[in-house]
Amino acid sequence: MSPNQKELSPNIVSIIVTYNPKDFTLLELNVKRAREETRKVIVVDNASVNFDVIASICEKYQCDLIPLRFNSGISYALRRGVKHAIENYSPDWILFLDQDTFLLHGAIREAFSLYESMPEHVRKKIGILALSYRSFCNFPTAIEVIYNAFSGTLIRADVARIVNFRVNFFLDQADFDLYHEVRSKGYLTLLLCRKLIHHRIGIPMIIPLIYNFKLLLFKMIKIIGIRNLGLEPLPQNVSRNILFEPSERYYYIVRNSLILLKEKKKDFIAFLKDLVLIGMATAVICGILTTIKAFGLGVIHGLLRLEGILDTSSLKCRKKLTSD
Repeated sequence: MSPNQKELSPNIVSIIVTYNPKDFTLLELNVKRAREETRKVIVVDNASVNFDVIASICEKYQCDLIPLRFNSGISYALRRGVKHAIENYSPDWILFLDQDTFLLHGAIREAFSLYESMPEHVRKKIGILALSYRSFCNFPTAIEVIYNAFSGTLIRADVARIVNFRVNFFLDQADFDLYHEVRSKGYLTLLLCRKLIHHRIGIPMIIPLIYNFKLLLFKMIKIIGIRNLGLEPLPQNVSRNILFEPSERYYYIVRNSLILLKEKKKDFIAFLKDLVLIGMATAVICGILTTIKAFGLGVIHGLLRLEGILDTSSLKCRKKLTSD
């Protein structure tokens, strides 16, 4: 146990989900930082083709490794990791990380310093403390959010034990569902305002036409009086980067977002923003017809509430991508 770990309070276990990682330097940094700042690291692998390299990194940093026999999706993998963590380490908190995320130096100490600065009656109600990949406010130290990404989510272990992990979503939007689950049980889900992790979401791209549309959309949102999306403040300066996801993943974004919208777990503005902006970028890279097909199938399955893993080979983006 490192000196950093001895200073930690409370007891935290990290769970990292892997699937065919391409940047092993980044993955090793992720594991190394998590090992330095948390009590134990559990890696759950979704049947990666390069499993042997993942296993060697885990052995080097004395991680627990749970190999799954097929790509089960992130939510199922996290559920397996949570079960292992609780049964073997009795943690107070559990940290979720993607394979391409890493903690900044001292992130956990700073997170709990911010946590301890909150009134006791607030601390008792917190179910999730989300670590941000950007700094966006100085005071207050945290804001309440309806949803956030899995990666960087610190969840109380007793809460993780009782909430549902929506495994049939397979990929996208299961994190939004989890945040709703935590809130529905009477707990707060807070996002800390400091940059505490490095996290890449999708593939950021600069496409002037889509950026101008994005700018117009955000202006319209502010004109009609909306100041946040899912209680996260709208940025003062809209990023020129456009989030891109391949067409086969765009299907899951559409399908699962629509299911959440019907269940009143996702607000319409956030739903519209995600589908339109990501869809436009997907159309530019993967082609309009492929994107329309992914969108249409996602809408049909969403309306029918069909969940689970789909064979998305017919929706596959034919262009070579550099994302993990």
